[in-house]
Amino acid sequence: MQKRYALVPTILLILAACRANADLTFALTSSTLTAFPGTTVTFSGLLQNDGSTDIFINGDLNPGITATFSVDDIKFLFNAPTSLAPGDSWSGDLFDVVISSTALPGDYGGDFIILGGSGGNALDSIGAQTFVVTLPAAVTPELGAPGLLTSGTVSLLVLQWKRQMRRRKKQRQSLIN
Repeated sequence: MQKRYALVPTILLILAACRANADLTFALTSSTLTAFPGTTVTFSGLLQNDGSTDIFINGDLNPGITATFSVDDIKFLFNAPTSLAPGDSWSGDLFDVVISSTALPGDYGGDFIILGGSGGNALDSIGAQTFVVTLPAAVTPELGAPGLLTSGTVSLLVLQWKRQMRRRKKQRQSLIN
C-alpha cells in the first residue's frame, strides 16, 4: 500500500514550488471510480477561470499509478481548451486509466496535474486533483437452494437414463444369443 502513494509527497512538493498565480478551479466529476482488471475508466471534470486574466492551458503531468496501470491523457490534450478567458469554464473527459488484466484488487491512487499559466509557453502547475481507482475483489457466485436442487435432479435423471440404456443393451444381447 505504501508504494501506491509514494509519489504523493513528491508531487505536493513540486506543486508548492511551482505555484502559479493563475486562478483555475479544477474539479473531477468523481475522484473515485470502480473498475475491473483489463478495463479502462474515464475521468471527467471541470476547468474554470476564476481570475481576472486569461489562463493558458499548455499541458499536463500524470505520473503512472503502478506498473499495472497507465494514464492516457489524449482526451485532455485534444479536448481541453488552450486558454480560458476570465469567467469561462469547460467540462468534459480529461483522461483514461488503463488497467492491466493482471491487476490485483485494491485502491490505487494517482494525480493529474494541469500545466500552464499566464503565457502560451508557461508550464507552471495551475491545478491538480488526486484520483482513485478501486478494483473490487472477485466474487464467486454460489448456487442457491433452487440451483442445487435442479443440478441434483438433472444428475439423477442422467444416471437413471444411463442405467436403462445398459439394461436394454443387455436384453438385446441376451435375445441375440
